[in-house]
Amino acid sequence: MTVQDVDGNRYIDFTSGAAVMGVGYRHPMVVEALKSQLDKLVSHSLFFGTFEPLVKLSEKVKELIPWSSLKDGKLAYGASGSEAVEIALWLVRRSRRLVVLALFPSYHGRTLAANSLTGMKSAWRKNTLPLAPGVVHAPYPYCYRCPFKLEYPDCEMACVSYIESMLDMLVPPEDVGAFIMEPLGGSGGYQVPPAEYVPAVKKICEKHDINFIADEIQTGFGRTGRMFAMEHWGVEPDLATIGKALGGGIPIGATIAKKEMMDTWEAGGWGSTFGGNTLAAVAGHATISLIQEERLDRNAAKMGEYLTDGLKGMMERRESIGDVRGKGLMLAFELVKNRKTKEPFSEAARQIVQRSMKKGLLVSTCGTYGNVIRLLPPLNIGEETAKQALETLEESVRETESSIK
Repeated sequence: MTVQDVDGNRYIDFTSGAAVMGVGYRHPMVVEALKSQLDKLVSHSLFFGTFEPLVKLSEKVKELIPWSSLKDGKLAYGASGSEAVEIALWLVRRSRRLVVLALFPSYHGRTLAANSLTGMKSAWRKNTLPLAPGVVHAPYPYCYRCPFKLEYPDCEMACVSYIESMLDMLVPPEDVGAFIMEPLGGSGGYQVPPAEYVPAVKKICEKHDINFIADEIQTGFGRTGRMFAMEHWGVEPDLATIGKALGGGIPIGATIAKKEMMDTWEAGGWGSTFGGNTLAAVAGHATISLIQEERLDRNAAKMGEYLTDGLKGMMERRESIGDVRGKGLMLAFELVKNRKTKEPFSEAARQIVQRSMKKGLLVSTCGTYGNVIRLLPPLNIGEETAKQALETLEESVRETESSIK
């Protein structure tokens, strides 16, 4: 729950190492699992064998998967979330339907193909275009900053109609192999789609036999108050990418897909030297077992409500906060110079992060303009720690507003 710097200063960590450390940094069960494995075998490659720790991790993942269509699916492993996305792209492209629909703002990774899907900052593409071909973007349902200048629910889900128009006018649906989205916006700003959006897009995918890929790398394993964020929308994906908390602090990524899709790969069709290594497997198994056994998804929902109430109260008192959003312990508030114009207040966000750190709280920014502050505490956070974090945040926001005026 806390970290310490070289000078002995301690910090409440509301970053969880970029949503990786779901149960904190030194949980005894995770540490013991790693120590035990170190005494047996540090690492080996899946190129040369199948190892018991990864079999156990795979069985645990499939036990937790809520989607019936993927209960009998198979997993392929990499060493990062970006690799998990690459695996998913490899799989869908084998159908020779080579176009992928993605959204913006979004974050799916920074490798070449993953960055082709990511739609967050044009600077990340500077001097590198064109990236991987065949990616077409549509707007993410970012209701606070609707690209159509409409307001929900009077918008009549223009963002869904846009996708339908794309398939009518721009991209032949029979050429589209997949649609990929984060069930909640990630580093692009922590947007929460309207309840109708995901089911509506899934219906479009089913109509045209397009695979729906859920990018659960950041949202999975209890982070949003459900074991997987797609559960909020009652939709089953055809593939899902997972990572971050899956490795318990050791790099890992994976894609789970239907057995018939995975079976199109010949032996050796995918490879990753460190993918699914033994240390990641034992740390991950310990971590997600703890999340399951201690029902930390429920704690995320409970503490998420507590923090959301606190942030909304703060919004009533602090005029620079334009929006509060998120689910579970994946929360954010957006800083604006004026609530009417919604001009991004990036400098305020940077100052709040710095002031909070000096007061003993670690938070970070996200979003295209860097004006969104995100809260990602470990899933086993308690109310006292959450209260302290809210108090520190409000002090930092108040001081920042006063200094900038």
